[in-house]
Amino acid sequence: MGAYEPAPDELVVLHGERWILDDAGREKQLSEIVLTSRNLVLVNEVQQGLFKKVPMVMKCPLDRVLDEQGAPAVMTTKLKGVWWVQAVFGNEVLRLRNANNNRLEAERLATAIKNVALGDLSGVPSESVMPPELAGVVGGAKDLLGSIVGAGARMVREGAGKQANKPAMVSAVCPSCHAPLSGRKGTRVTCPYCDSPYTL
Repeated sequence: MGAYEPAPDELVVLHGERWILDDAGREKQLSEIVLTSRNLVLVNEVQQGLFKKVPMVMKCPLDRVLDEQGAPAVMTTKLKGVWWVQAVFGNEVLRLRNANNNRLEAERLATAIKNVALGDLSGVPSESVMPPELAGVVGGAKDLLGSIVGAGARMVREGAGKQANKPAMVSAVCPSCHAPLSGRKGTRVTCPYCDSPYTL
């Protein structure tokens, strides 16, 4: 985690490498992804000059992934044989896939984002390769942190219900290539396969 330093009261929940971001149909290899108690952080190295690469950090606040009913707008989908994690942050749809096309890793990330957005750190799935003696310690730490952070997240969610009504989440099919599209009603999206614009 060299490129992103969390705030002092921000907990790192999950860290991963070998993830790919779908950027308007063009795939970008990410250096790392970091899920914290507040943000999903995407780190990509970009070329600066001829010989130097610098990290570019994109923070996606988890409070923006909740829909108007307070449920996280995150799902795992399979498109053309590839497992994707789709998350709607405000009016933007973020699509990620594991470089190994691993369904379990995609489901693990989607579940982790959902649970952390709801303040339930104890519901974050752990890696399946963890030794049993270490899994017990990690599980206990998750329970403790979940109870500490969960109270604050509940207060935030209760306040979020008082916000103005947001447009509903909708799914559609691209009229050009029939690929699935999702986002908030009334927003303009671009098909990740054929780059056709479409209003949901």
